Amino acid sequence: MKEKLRNILYWLVYAVAVVYFIGSGVYDICGFNTYYKATIVAADKIIETEHSVWGLIPLGTDYYYEALTGDGDLLIVRASQNWQEENFNSDCTAKNKGGLEIKETTKSLSYDEKNAISESMSEYEDVNMPLGDSQSIDVLYYDVAVKSIIAGGLLIVAGIVGVLVCKNKKLHDLVLGNTPGIIILAAGAIAVLVYCGFVAVLK
Repeated sequence: MKEKLRNILYWLVYAVAVVYFIGSGVYDICGFNTYYKATIVAADKIIETEHSVWGLIPLGTDYYYEALTGDGDLLIVRASQNWQEENFNSDCTAKNKGGLEIKETTKSLSYDEKNAISESMSEYEDVNMPLGDSQSIDVLYYDVAVKSIIAGGLLIVAGIVGVLVCKNKKLHDLVLGNTPGIIILAAGAIAVLVYCGFVAVLK
């Protein structure tokens, strides 16, 4: 009975993870989120935050920028490492004379991110921030959504492989009956978990 309940719990957690990754990815891509539209005339990087598992396995880095709009508002933008270089000049002004048009979703900042950004932007206390200091414009939302769907797909593949290995005696003996097979299976499982952790952090 205990083993049956344990198996049900395992599969429940697995199903929730698959639904979370695929469901949230599809939700973002289909455009059900609220979008914020603005024209950015200048931007500069303020902080970058690194994510890892227990400080040992790196999961990725978030890059945040302060962005000035044509209306004189200040926004916090999460974007790629090369976003500023690709869209702005060395003096931080937009390469496009009319400014950089964006229409992206918003993302809540973590407690540590909010504090770090607030410290870096303390000189702008009198500037209007329509989203406040706890929300950022998320330029990466589409890429993260695609990666989220891929993560869900990898979990499905991992689940199918796990079931096949457990149910098929020949496959079980082939994979788990020798050290290389165990190493390959374990490495694959770790790779999937790290990738899913990376995507979860980005979201």
